[in-house]
Amino acid sequence: MEDFIKQNQSLFNSEEPNEEHFERFKNRLEKKQAKQKIIMPQKTFSIAAVIAFMLFSAILANLIYKNVHTDNVKMDFELANSDFFEIQNYYQVNFKKELNELEQLNCQNSDLNKNEIFKELQKFEQNQKELESELMQNNKNEIIINAMIMNMQERSDFLNNILNKVKENC
Repeated sequence: MEDFIKQNQSLFNSEEPNEEHFERFKNRLEKKQAKQKIIMPQKTFSIAAVIAFMLFSAILANLIYKNVHTDNVKMDFELANSDFFEIQNYYQVNFKKELNELEQLNCQNSDLNKNEIFKELQKFEQNQKELESELMQNNKNEIIINAMIMNMQERSDFLNNILNKVKENC
């Protein structure tokens, strides 16, 4: 077959396709190029839009995180450097000592109901948590800080009164 083509090469090269063939070929090329021109910009714009959205979301999330984190750190730092921190620390240490003393008391003469006492102490603790939550929302609010101190004082007084009554009856 190869020999036949080599021998008759001039016959193959001498005949030209008709005009319709070139016209059809040209139309097909133009359609293909038109489709490519339309599809490429759409894909490019879609990809660019997705990248822009992701970049915007990342920047926004970063700003929100920094604001929340900075506000909490600032508030913690301000509270740690205030007199409130010292007062709170004093009452926490004192409360732990009193609570430990109450748990160790074992008196037969007393009508001590430890469950009731612990329920009351849980109420004080719940009030303290609610006040802390309010303080986080209203940074530096003196009324809330004073209410927190009063709650700690009342809890300490309550526990002291219970301890004194139990000790008297033992």
